[in-house]
Amino acid sequence: MAARTPPPPPGIKPTVGKPVEAPKKSNSGVMIGAAVAVVVLAAGGYFFMSSSKVSAPSVAVTASENSVQVKTLLNNLLEFSNNNEWQKIEALAKELKSQTPFKKGDTSAAKSLVAQGDQAIAAGNIPAAVEAFSKAVSADESSIDARMAWGYAQYRAGNHAQAVTILGQALVAEPDKARAWLYVAEVFAEMGKEEPSVSALKLAVYFSKNREAALNAIKSDTETIKSRRFGDLINKNMNGLTALPAR
Repeated sequence: MAARTPPPPPGIKPTVGKPVEAPKKSNSGVMIGAAVAVVVLAAGGYFFMSSSKVSAPSVAVTASENSVQVKTLLNNLLEFSNNNEWQKIEALAKELKSQTPFKKGDTSAAKSLVAQGDQAIAAGNIPAAVEAFSKAVSADESSIDARMAWGYAQYRAGNHAQAVTILGQALVAEPDKARAWLYVAEVFAEMGKEEPSVSALKLAVYFSKNREAALNAIKSDTETIKSRRFGDLINKNMNGLTALPAR
């Protein structure tokens, strides 16, 4: 979980969510073919509040700000998580990580702006944090930590749709970024999107570098996170999260 990313939001815990089932063995893997550019005309799935599902495309991420493309790719990962299809998740994550959708910029300026944003978050000045993190991303598009922090700050500002899109951009570049999945899970919970919230939470645990530490951190976070809904979802699904397969 990223060094310069603000900590998960603090809160409480009442009632929402359905328990995660223990993972089933995937009955098939997926072969993501040679990458080809994809023009997405319509996308179903979690991000559009639809019950339709999408399958994994072969894709080259060529438009970093294409929110429809980003949402489609994230829909795939969320659906695979919901169905416990870990081989498909690994295949798509590998395909995405082999690409570089964002241009490298001024890393020094971006780090300085991220530090300013962190200070603003700590001081409770959310608008200033949003501005600082946004400038950090403008300075260096390739800084996933800056983009992730910007998405988190947008969530804290109440801009949920923007937060999901920005965090989705970060995850298309680094789909195994556990902290970003945790933020996405909380945003979805606060939006009342229970199923994708649980799917994102599973991905946060699955991709964590230290599974035991991650689970312990999530348990303790249920006492302090801002979203009451998310706290409850964590509590209700802890057994399923503990049973997730190792990478």
